Formats: sequence, structure tokens, C-alpha cells
Amino acid sequence: MKVLIIDDEAPARRGLREILGKLGVSDVRDAGTIAAAVKAIEDERPDVLLLDIQMPGGGGFKLLEKLPARGIPVVFVTAHLEHAAKAFDVEAMDYVLKPVEPKRLLRSLEKVTAQAENKRVDAPAVGLDDHVFLREGTRHHNVRIGDIEMLEACGAYTKVITAAGSMTVWGTLASIEAKLPVAYFFRVNRQSVVNLAHAEEINDSPSSSRVIIHLPRSRKIELSRRQSTALRKTKLK
Repeated sequence: MKVLIIDDEAPARRGLREILGKLGVSDVRDAGTIAAAVKAIEDERPDVLLLDIQMPGGGGFKLLEKLPARGIPVVFVTAHLEHAAKAFDVEAMDYVLKPVEPKRLLRSLEKVTAQAENKRVDAPAVGLDDHVFLREGTRHHNVRIGDIEMLEACGAYTKVITAAGSMTVWGTLASIEAKLPVAYFFRVNRQSVVNLAHAEEINDSPSSSRVIIHLPRSRKIELSRRQSTALRKTKLK
């Protein structure tokens, strides 16, 4: 489970990290501002947000309006009981009061895990022959998933590249990526996702341990060592 802590107070972030460590959660990121949180959500795609309510720049509720990826479970972690009703109005997974008790936080994380498992069971399998609607301006394009070669981040939008050309559609890279089958689409870096079904060749760099993906029309991408290792473990078995 990947957790993103969002709190403007450094001691609170450290405290939650310590509790999560004791609960066996090691994949933890944190952000101290709303702007940093938006970027972290887009880049890291966390499984759950531990979100404070009162923060500079609008607070936790304001952040939810800016979320670059919808559907991420939110657990509010706050000292303010009076916001509980509003929290559940925005479909928060849970509402935990400070000071945080480890057992209480554990129950929240168990809820998140249970919901994720239910979604996996209920969600229909998506393949390359399925279609996805992508919005470009006022038009909605019905795109065959297998025709997508690559995605590139463009702030709050995403550039979708196919053999026929490209379009810039509504939605962040993370939100578009979430609609596509993980068996084929791989995040090569923070800005790009590649459909490996279109890879003409995948090989090791002659000068390093990095992987190079060769794409149509003489395009190639050299992965970082970290992503090269991830690709070998998950896609090149």
C-alpha cells in the first residue's frame, strides 16, 4: 500500500510516518502544501490519502476539488471533529481524530484495503480491443485502447499518441492511465506512459544497465535504472 500524508505541520507528518512504520507500511510519501500534494498525487498515484483539513491555501476540502486523479480513498486526519459531516459528504473513507491512535489508523487502512479488493473483483477486465472515451475540447473521441501508443503529461491534460496522430485530452496522465490495462501500459517516467504492445524492440543499453524501449517511427525511450528494474520484474519475465 502506497500512502500519501498531506499535512502542513512537519511534526504531524513525522508522527504519522512513525505510526505507519509500526503498522508495517513502508511505502510512504508526504506533502506539506496543497500544490505539493497535487503533484505527488499525479506522480506517485498513492493508494490512500491521509489528509489534514486545516491547511494554508484552502485546506483539505479545497484539495479534493483539485485532485488530478479521482477515486483515491481519503482518510481525514484532523483535530477538528466539527468537519466530520462534511467529510462524509465528500465520500471520505474515514475520519480519524488527532492525536492518532495506531489501532484506529489500522482500522482505516483495513477499510481501504477491503474496498480495493472489492473493486478488483467487481471491475470488468479491460483489453486492447476495448474502447475508451477521451474528451478533446467539446468532442468525445471513442478510441480503441490498443491503438494508443503512448501518453504524455501536459499539466492538467494528457497528450494521446496513436499511429494516426495525437490529441490533447482532458485529464491528467494518472487519471487517463487508470482507465487502461496495466498488463500493457507501463509508466516509463513521470511524464510518459507507453503501450508495450507497440514496442518494436526492448533491449539493454550497451553502456549501462538501463532498458531502452524502441517505438514506431524511430522513437526510443531510455528508462531510469529504477524503472528498468521495475520493467524487468513485471513485464519481461
